[in-house]
Amino acid sequence: MLKGTLLKLFLLCLTGKILKVHCHLPEKYHVVPHSDTWFGAYAYCKTIGMNLATINSAEEQKQIVKTIKDSSVYSPKHDANLMVWIDATRVSKQSKVQWFREAKPLVYSNWGGPEPDDTMDCVHMWNNPSFGLAFVWKIGTCSYKMPFVCETSTSDTDCIQTF
Repeated sequence: MLKGTLLKLFLLCLTGKILKVHCHLPEKYHVVPHSDTWFGAYAYCKTIGMNLATINSAEEQKQIVKTIKDSSVYSPKHDANLMVWIDATRVSKQSKVQWFREAKPLVYSNWGGPEPDDTMDCVHMWNNPSFGLAFVWKIGTCSYKMPFVCETSTSDTDCIQTF
């Protein structure tokens, strides 16, 4: 796909049909297999130049689920209760769940039941096929230790300078 896009950009440049192009590369996700608290996970992602993952669409949810399933933390036979931290949290008991890094409300969610629970603060994805739950979001105690998903994203940058 990237080769095809680059070829199209090259042809557009040759024909003089563009002066400037903006690129946006998709987010890249990384599942960290060691368990940590939500705060530890947040700090770890930062130390490797990434962030805890945010999910703003069903498509992003699918991409992250695929990344988890392709990782060492997932085993269809043994991980009937797999949980992984994501970036969403509640900053105070009176506030709504939001994306912590961006301090923005959720525009997409995948709650597994009547969530969020007012007594908990940090959001994780939970896979429990025996209950019919496939990577739904749950809110839990931030001090629980579990694997987590980091992401890196690129903002729009100039790919080809104006001629």
